[in-house]
Amino acid sequence: MRFLHEAAWCRDADRTAIEQYGLPSVCLMEEACVNIASEISRRFDAGSRIIVVAGNGNNGADGLAAARILYAHGYKNVSIFICDGGKRSEENSVHLEVAKRYGIRITDTLEECDCIIDALCGAGLKGPLRQKEASIVNEINSSGACVISLDVPSGLGDSSDGTAAVNADTVLSLGFDKTCLYTPEGRKHFRNIISIPLSYPPALDTGSAVTLLESCEYKPLELECADYKVSRGRVAIIAGSREYAGAVRLCARAAFHSASGMVSVFTDESLIGVVSAECGPAVIVQPYESFFEKAESFDAVLAGPGLGRSEKAAMLVYRIMELPLKNLILDADAIHLVKKRGNALRLVFTPHPGEYRALAEEKTFKDPSGFFSQLLRVSQKWNAEIIYKAECVYVCDGRSITVVDGANPSLGVAGSGDVLAGLVLSVAGAGKEPLVSAVLLHQLAGKALHDEEGYYSAEDLIRKAGQLR
Repeated sequence: MRFLHEAAWCRDADRTAIEQYGLPSVCLMEEACVNIASEISRRFDAGSRIIVVAGNGNNGADGLAAARILYAHGYKNVSIFICDGGKRSEENSVHLEVAKRYGIRITDTLEECDCIIDALCGAGLKGPLRQKEASIVNEINSSGACVISLDVPSGLGDSSDGTAAVNADTVLSLGFDKTCLYTPEGRKHFRNIISIPLSYPPALDTGSAVTLLESCEYKPLELECADYKVSRGRVAIIAGSREYAGAVRLCARAAFHSASGMVSVFTDESLIGVVSAECGPAVIVQPYESFFEKAESFDAVLAGPGLGRSEKAAMLVYRIMELPLKNLILDADAIHLVKKRGNALRLVFTPHPGEYRALAEEKTFKDPSGFFSQLLRVSQKWNAEIIYKAECVYVCDGRSITVVDGANPSLGVAGSGDVLAGLVLSVAGAGKEPLVSAVLLHQLAGKALHDEEGYYSAEDLIRKAGQLR
């Protein structure tokens, strides 16, 4: 787990390290640049044509210093593209002068290169790029070269929505991890991220409401000797309609294969036969109305997938919300149909971006500061936990946000969200782990399948999740 911080916090921490701990800023910059050069040299040999696009600030200074280190280690085809205009920082002026004295070539074109090091703008960018910088970003994005951004892709910042930003192959995140990299809009601008920690005093890295988890941090469920079907959780799924029959089957099978003890499905009468056949005899399948006779016996209830938005579905959701359920998870259509908080002791929403907009009932934000503060606000308004599914997945309890960085496009397969809903139901029903465990398992299963098989189906995802659970 790592803390994510806004750029202003990072600047304050940098100042504290220099003023209170006596850590020279030149030491931090050199440490960063040695690591940058090392990462570049792992990917490109000394004959590669590398262009450093350097702005006027300290992000540009990082790029200039990295160019000098690469050049000194035999990378004679490294050159510098300078963004003129505006006042240069002191560090930038120093490193530009040193680079010139080394004899590093200055270029005015981004054509015919293997790698572009994007050091145009750092995380401290306020508002959109200026016209000249935006033009350079367009050149970078159309160059066809492998792009490596330093700290953040230029164009991203705490108050920027990334409308005009560099699309990078890799981001080398320097020092503290930045929130602007992990919004739904920000994460679209790069494929891979490598965190390069710097030798800041460890005591500084505290105090953020936003943390980052990766799928490798998942811990498999450990069943105790005394566990049996009831102790592993009795869960119910209220889903499916004549028009949408697939979702309920995927939810049920995902819950069953991820170790739920007893799985009951309540669905449209027309689907009972097919759901029973596909889920097997271990899953109890009954019509909607039967749920209300035994509702309070379940440890967790999931409602919404494939339910539709008919008047009948709306009335069903209304009646469910009136019940004092232990754990209630609302997904898909139920998110659009819910009108008030209801009586569940614990309420969880699992929206994708469109469903989240309906839940928020207000303009959604693309810039990092607005996005994270709104997510906390919406969670508090509903007194509910939110698992927001986008390029990253955001698990919010109204006090803090956990970001799971999967960025695995292969998980965008039909039915993947239904599988995740079933996994969340299983974890909630067992009551032994935080809900983020379901998200980590979903991500881990998708990554394993992509590595093993390439593309895969939601059914494959259920099987792999069961193996890893």
